[in-house]
Amino acid sequence: MGKLTATATIKAWFGHVVLFIAKGPRRTQTNHALGFLSENDGMKSGEYIFPNGDIITGDFVDGKRTGQGRYIFSNGHVYQGNFIDGKRTGKGTYAFSDDENYQGDFVDGKRTGKGKYTYSNGDLYQGDFIDGKRTGKGKYTFTCGEVYQGDFVDGKRTGKGKYIFTDGHIYQGDWLNDSRTGKGKSSYPNGDIYQGDFIAGERIGQGKYIYANKESYQGDWLEGTRSGKGESTYASGATYHGDFVDGKRMGKGIYTFANGYAYEGTFLNNNFMS
Repeated sequence: MGKLTATATIKAWFGHVVLFIAKGPRRTQTNHALGFLSENDGMKSGEYIFPNGDIITGDFVDGKRTGQGRYIFSNGHVYQGNFIDGKRTGKGTYAFSDDENYQGDFVDGKRTGKGKYTYSNGDLYQGDFIDGKRTGKGKYTFTCGEVYQGDFVDGKRTGKGKYIFTDGHIYQGDWLNDSRTGKGKSSYPNGDIYQGDFIAGERIGQGKYIYANKESYQGDWLEGTRSGKGESTYASGATYHGDFVDGKRMGKGIYTFANGYAYEGTFLNNNFMS
């Protein structure tokens, strides 16, 4: 093959055909495989078009993409950033065909390290990635205005975290697979506070609820309501210790008035049974 200047040459590379656009001064090309192109004098950058339509532009070392480059996939995805030994490694930006994009660290072609991911619906995640998934510490901002900041595992809210709802409700505590599960504290916009157990976002287990009017309940919870054994303190100074069902005094209990008088017996729908 003769001398070429910025001329396209078809090269065979392990069964693939790539289009190489030579860069720089006139030089002699040989029919080397792609892995050996760097052996040609001065050839350190170029553009390659694969049969499937993918296009690579950028720096090469020893025939491999190493340095800055741009990879345009036939499906519309575009990566621009650093390569090492042919893999996306270092800082880069990856734009998907559906308007999603990632900007941050890559290791061996995967999102690993610190990064920023913008979703097609406008949601935004900023934080740690491992093997392409949100894993580690991060902040997720929803388009509706809700915000989660805390731990992620395999793309889900798992560990410790804080969630701010649009209505002003704030939850801080344990998470499992995107749900409030474990120990946590909810501060409600009306001034009420609950601290205790959660399962799948519901108050279930043991917990204490302090109302804005300073009344309180401490005891068992089931599906978000006071159910089981518990103790309530009322604004009047009275207290009740006993059974609850669906948030009401139901079953055996002791009601002590502020003046010290006490009733012990059976309750039904918050009322004494004679």
